[in-house]
Amino acid sequence: MEDSLAIKSSYCSEVEGFPRLLRSCALRMGIRKKPEYVWTEHFEGGMIRCSMAVYLGESQSYPNQRSFQVTFTGVHFLDACQNVARKALRQLCQNYNKVIIETPLRYFPPSNKNTPTWRKRLQALSGGDPIENDPTIVYMAGYLHTLDNQYDDLALHCTSLTSQVESLEQKVRELSEEKASLQESLSLAEGEETNTREAYRTLKMDYDKVLKKLAPARKIRKKTKSQGCQTEQQEENPPRNQSDTEDMSLASLDDLLKEFGDTLEKEFRGTLGSTRV
Repeated sequence: MEDSLAIKSSYCSEVEGFPRLLRSCALRMGIRKKPEYVWTEHFEGGMIRCSMAVYLGESQSYPNQRSFQVTFTGVHFLDACQNVARKALRQLCQNYNKVIIETPLRYFPPSNKNTPTWRKRLQALSGGDPIENDPTIVYMAGYLHTLDNQYDDLALHCTSLTSQVESLEQKVRELSEEKASLQESLSLAEGEETNTREAYRTLKMDYDKVLKKLAPARKIRKKTKSQGCQTEQQEENPPRNQSDTEDMSLASLDDLLKEFGDTLEKEFRGTLGSTRV
């Protein structure tokens, strides 16, 4: 039990169903004090629960019978109130078994329906030679037993559904924790990616600076060399038409660019090698 709330108490006099029936039967047994209900609502396993107890005092008509209490835990107040009153009715009929033998209460379904006494009472309601002569009691008792069996089946089904809900909620909590862990891992990965990109940007800037330092000297050398080559070609060869001249210039430019790139790469490697040494 966790996250308990305040304890409350009431006689539940206005609640229809089993609580009112319990009050009437208790008066018939000589219990003058109203059944008192005490309960508390709390969260357990992520779901609200209502734990309730009902107290029945001593009988003025039958002093030998002691007071008693029963407890029940339901999913909310009304559920717990009906179930704890039904449970108290069964206990009341069991405690005052000899008293109710002359009343219709003797046919109220007990907790254990497999006892010889209860089987003998059921034989009085049905069979080839029923002992019970009052047809109203026979049919009302049969109706009550049918409802009681249906109630037990529904309660069992509800318990099964509640267990499934709790299992699913546990799985949801586990998945939520896994999601939080994955989000944390994703944040770390994104941080590492940002650092890697920043490091790459820094290296690229350093590389561009080195290229800028080496480029001017190589451009001057290539320009001088290219101008010398052009002068020699003009002296040896006669002038050609404009289209031939443009084709040769483009070819020479491609060769020069390729040669410049090769030379620049060699010098850059040599510079890096000397820097490492």
